[in-house]
Amino acid sequence: MAKKTGYRDSVVSFVDVLGFRSLLLEKSDPNEISDIIRKVRGNLHPDEDDRRLTRGGDRKFSKPYGFSLSDAVVRIRPYDTVFRDGALFYEILDLMYAQAAMVWEGIMLRGAVTVGKAYSHKTNDMAFGPAVVEAYEWESTRAVYPRIVVTDHAIDEYHADPRLKGDSEISETLKLLKRGDDGLYFIDYLGGMQGEFDEFESYLELLRRHKALIDRGLSAAANGTAVRQKYRWSAIYHNRQVTEHAEAVSDPERAAMFYSQTGFDGPDYFNSLRIKEG
Repeated sequence: MAKKTGYRDSVVSFVDVLGFRSLLLEKSDPNEISDIIRKVRGNLHPDEDDRRLTRGGDRKFSKPYGFSLSDAVVRIRPYDTVFRDGALFYEILDLMYAQAAMVWEGIMLRGAVTVGKAYSHKTNDMAFGPAVVEAYEWESTRAVYPRIVVTDHAIDEYHADPRLKGDSEISETLKLLKRGDDGLYFIDYLGGMQGEFDEFESYLELLRRHKALIDRGLSAAANGTAVRQKYRWSAIYHNRQVTEHAEAVSDPERAAMFYSQTGFDGPDYFNSLRIKEG
């Protein structure tokens, strides 16, 4: 008989596609919808490379598992493991990459990350528990905009519980987050991705695609609607990022370096990436 396991201390994420209901109404071909879902799952589902268990069935590393329903993906990453490998940091990093990848596909994600008790059974495609409920509730009621928020509870536990940190980690986790005007922490995918590309031009392309995606959303959304407010939030987030870049390359030395890399005047170039927020 297989050994039964109970709840485990886990990092839990609940992520879905922003405006999926509208997409269902707009697109009459179900193949288009299934293509979107495949892309979301492809970027959010962990790979299936299982890591070996060690003595007594204890897991060595905080490997995540993914479970799907329609456009939503639940990720569970137990951190009651033999080795401390930065469970919260790597979950946020994975989600940051997924957000950037979906911008490339013209899709925006919304979600929440928390920590707590969760049960998962990969074979039976089953996930539940208090932390799963909390992640869902924060995604549906607190995230609101195209962002992945990190709960206050997760931040508190990150400071208090050494199991959530890697043995050599020096607060790198918080560098991947920004704090919104409403006080909530969210994954700063535009800022965090800056140093993740081999070529800086690829990062600039991410900013261009991000601008185009938001411009399309603002053009399609009627004034005063909740959808428009969501895209306006993204426009403000985007503009703050490009303003930081414009200010950074206003220094003559950095401006010269940027020109040598791209052939563009730095401040003018980044100002051209600004979005009309109205």
